[in-house]
Amino acid sequence: MKSYSLFSIFTFLVILLLIIAIPNPSFSQIRAFSYPSNSNDEVARVSQDSGEISTNPSLTPVISDEGYSHTTHVEVNQNTGTIRGYAGYNLDTARSITRTKNLISTIAGSEDEPALVANVGGFIDYETNVKGPVVDGASFATIFIEVEGSFNYEFGAPSLGLYGGVAIGITRGGNPFNTETFCFDGQFSNLDEQTWIPDPNIVSTGDYLQVFDALGGVLLNPTILGVTTDIQYIGMNPEDLKMRASLTVPIQEGDVWYLGGLAGGCASHAFLENFSEIEVGETGDVDAAIGYVDFLGTASLGIELPEGFSLEGENAPPLGIISFSNQVPLPGAIWLLGSGLLGLVGIRKRK
Repeated sequence: MKSYSLFSIFTFLVILLLIIAIPNPSFSQIRAFSYPSNSNDEVARVSQDSGEISTNPSLTPVISDEGYSHTTHVEVNQNTGTIRGYAGYNLDTARSITRTKNLISTIAGSEDEPALVANVGGFIDYETNVKGPVVDGASFATIFIEVEGSFNYEFGAPSLGLYGGVAIGITRGGNPFNTETFCFDGQFSNLDEQTWIPDPNIVSTGDYLQVFDALGGVLLNPTILGVTTDIQYIGMNPEDLKMRASLTVPIQEGDVWYLGGLAGGCASHAFLENFSEIEVGETGDVDAAIGYVDFLGTASLGIELPEGFSLEGENAPPLGIISFSNQVPLPGAIWLLGSGLLGLVGIRKRK
């Protein structure tokens, strides 16, 4: 038996953050997606410039033609920088299932991978102008997201994953062609890192960094130096998962920032090997499994600025998610050491 790769889904979500690298006069947005949203296995995508989004607040399950069900729900609140969600999978008895379009995961960007996937995600983006004093040396700001959630098993061992990430596009001097975007995420899953088979007794972790230029191309040698990442897995109990993922970046007067955070959950099925290899229209066997990922506890986006700096503009983050520190600027020769992390660009670490 082998499982559907949750990490391939999460990688796809990170790529979606690329849009924050594209300057937009009305950039500030919140977005949410859930999959499946109906019995036709369609993806529900909702976006708006501000306010709140809540999809399927009643947690009504979607019943497939094959008789299994998925339950998805996501809430996004731009004013508080919070994202909440729920993804549940239910196939109560082992059975043979005919592979149709509703067993192909569009979320993973694939047309040839079978998946019985309940997948949700929420996004918050802001555009802002950096204001602050001109100082000797370098000052730094930190963008972070804190995610709390749980893995819940009612039967069998579905594949479960929980995700949180942050990104920031930094435009030096306001020139959009000088934008570099840094995306960083942390992940929980219940997959054995050797076999990739789900196990209720396992909590695996991983983190991933990528850097992009203004056109969305991957940068192996960014010009903006001094960027560092940090991931803290605070709670490792499946019933009490907590993590904090953060990006620390140099901050200076005149920069334009496109920053955001996202959180997501995924509940999918482990397949018998013959099922993962069959063609559309053929039939394969799947095991029974029931479980869900719950991050209704909350994912919270936050920003830490050095004293004297502010983020301004019509689409700037709300003051409620910003805090300040009495930071002493570092000499340029020291903050350059932080660029060592960029050798890890595009490399996922599993622990």
